[in-house]
Amino acid sequence: MGSLYNGNNGEVVMVGKLTDDTKLSCSQLAPFVGAKDPFKTRNSVLKGCIDAMSKDYRRSEPEPFTAMHWGNTFENEILLACASKLKIKADIDIDKKVVHKTLPLQGSPDGVGYGKNSTVRNEPEKGIYTPDGAVILDGPGILEAKLTSARPSDLPAMFRGVVQAQGLMMCTGYKWCAIPTLYGGINLRIYVYQEDTEMQKQISNACVDFNYRLKTFEIEGVTDWYDVEDPFDGSNTYIEDFGLPPVKLVNTDKEIISKYLDACALIKSGQKIKDECTAYFMSIIGNHSTAEGQGYRVEWKTNPAKKGYFVNARESSRSKSIKVKEI
Repeated sequence: MGSLYNGNNGEVVMVGKLTDDTKLSCSQLAPFVGAKDPFKTRNSVLKGCIDAMSKDYRRSEPEPFTAMHWGNTFENEILLACASKLKIKADIDIDKKVVHKTLPLQGSPDGVGYGKNSTVRNEPEKGIYTPDGAVILDGPGILEAKLTSARPSDLPAMFRGVVQAQGLMMCTGYKWCAIPTLYGGINLRIYVYQEDTEMQKQISNACVDFNYRLKTFEIEGVTDWYDVEDPFDGSNTYIEDFGLPPVKLVNTDKEIISKYLDACALIKSGQKIKDECTAYFMSIIGNHSTAEGQGYRVEWKTNPAKKGYFVNARESSRSKSIKVKEI
């Protein structure tokens, strides 16, 4: 079976995940350079690597016909389309992971493109975007395919391949990358970048720090968590209450408490105003469903009836909110 793309023909074979679950991989890098990732945080990545160290660990495979399934199913077609539009040859049968020479970082490219010193410029009408300026396709480059139901964008989400591709370039030494992204199954946009030295510097620092935290757990059995990013990250990271004595608050903590209480007061006053306005419009709409005029439409929907049901039991978990009281 041929793996080198040179035209419109060729078959390829899908391969499973190649990277080691106990180590940081390029697909996990986004939250480590300040890019918000809706699917992972630094703490969830750290927890995943630590869990994978257990002798009882078993890698979970994607369920059939989920989003990940469709991404894998259409990956080859997306890569072939990318190679065709960029007018390059491409290897899309990658069966080996790549490992950085000095950093604790690994990755698994979807494909590798081969440029011949051609220049790619921003051409939205052709579905080709160069967010950081013209890119020279000289020699091998990373191809990272993405499939999403999100709305098409001239700038890709950083977590959707942008940071990952920079990490893969660091592992391979390649100088350019292309991220073909298929939106909604019909709109293909190809984002092309050259190496970003500033981002790669952040990645390098993050890898060293992450590896230090892994080694700390291996040697001491203690997890050195990152600062909590948001309440959901906090409740998923500190799952249990061990009944430890209270943490001592200091002056800076008092400032945060004041800020928190001010925010709660704003929410409360805002909710009161919202409730008053809601009640007003309920009064004037009455048995109607809408009110219109002055360039606005106010709707008062009716919720459909539901049958009774029983809620399944669930394990205890930490709350996603806190309360502050004066003592």
